[in-house]
Amino acid sequence: MKQSVERLEKTLARVAKEQGLAQERLRRWVSFLALCGVMEQAVNEGTWSGPNCPGDRRKYLANSSTAWT
Repeated sequence: MKQSVERLEKTLARVAKEQGLAQERLRRWVSFLALCGVMEQAVNEGTWSGPNCPGDRRKYLANSSTAWT
């Protein structure tokens, strides 16, 4: 696990440098995208219906292609 984290940090640093981006900003963006992916997977599996969503909206969120846009 430690090697994976170090490898990811090195990759982020390299990409940030190559693209002329602030490394911390890129790190936050990657974290945001990862969180979105986890949330979308939870909605699709029916284990989470979204923030403050009543149960009847769960089906809509799980089937909606615009749930996270």
